[in-house]
Amino acid sequence: MEPLKEVAGKISFLDKVVWLRQTTSDNDTSPVPGYLFREISALSYESGSNCQQLLDFLVDRLQHKSSHVKLKVLNIMKFLVEKGHPNFCAELRKHATGIQEAISMKK
Repeated sequence: MEPLKEVAGKISFLDKVVWLRQTTSDNDTSPVPGYLFREISALSYESGSNCQQLLDFLVDRLQHKSSHVKLKVLNIMKFLVEKGHPNFCAELRKHATGIQEAISMKK
């Protein structure tokens, strides 16, 4: 029964990828709306796999060439470190190199 639960969790997260991708899109240069920070934070608390998938998604988005996307992702990560699940912060430490590269935003 555990593998079925894991698959259901992945499918649940995939439903949220659409609005996460829109939230961190390059098409809109406006900042991420405040209410979405709370929704993303709640997503980190839904399950351990959602928290990990959210981190993987955000780290992947940091590889985007657009500085607008990188800034949005870094702001979301900052919020999640402060208000998200504690596991998010612990797992984020493993990706410090990628974050440092995004912060430098080499052109």
